[in-house]
Amino acid sequence: MNTSYAWARIFKPYQLLFMAFEHLNRFQTIDHLISIKGTGTPKDLARRIRISERSIYGYLQVMKSLGAPIRYCKSRRSYYYQTDGRFEISFKEIINS
Repeated sequence: MNTSYAWARIFKPYQLLFMAFEHLNRFQTIDHLISIKGTGTPKDLARRIRISERSIYGYLQVMKSLGAPIRYCKSRRSYYYQTDGRFEISFKEIINS
């Protein structure tokens, strides 16, 4: 067996886990900046969290598709939530009655 292949098999699950945490962290960062109306322009936001502007639009689209009422204010040059709230990805326990 090729040793590089063996290492890839061992570390692949950890790499996927790291990527998942990285994405969750980006959602949390974007949410925080939106909630304080401190995102700046899409280009500023992308630079701030070190991803492409295209990726920013992708994250915002996911958040919108999950119900986040995200709008952009041209005069403030920032995204904001149309209604008060926070974007959360969490576990909810279901209690059977």
